[in-house]
Amino acid sequence: MACPTVEAAAASVGINRRTLHRWLNDAAFAQALNAAKAQSTRHATRRLAGALGKSVSSVIHLAEMCEDDATRLRAALAVATMLRELSEHGDFEERLSALEQLQERGR
Repeated sequence: MACPTVEAAAASVGINRRTLHRWLNDAAFAQALNAAKAQSTRHATRRLAGALGKSVSSVIHLAEMCEDDATRLRAALAVATMLRELSEHGDFEERLSALEQLQERGR
């Protein structure tokens, strides 16, 4: 998952690239790879969520306390952008959850 190409991935684990291509076409391997990617994404998301509060505090501090007008403006705009994006994400999660519940009821 960390390598930029199939060739690099094959070389990193000491196999021929054709072998890895063959594995990628195998349903069980592809499913395991996708599960590992999803787990990695969940882990990264948890780490980012854990740092979010500190990040927001830092941006707000810059917006309020920085002596440089340009930096204060960028920080203030960043606060607004962060709020909008978090709100949109929350709205998306709610809509997705509602759709999943509808789908479950329809089964």
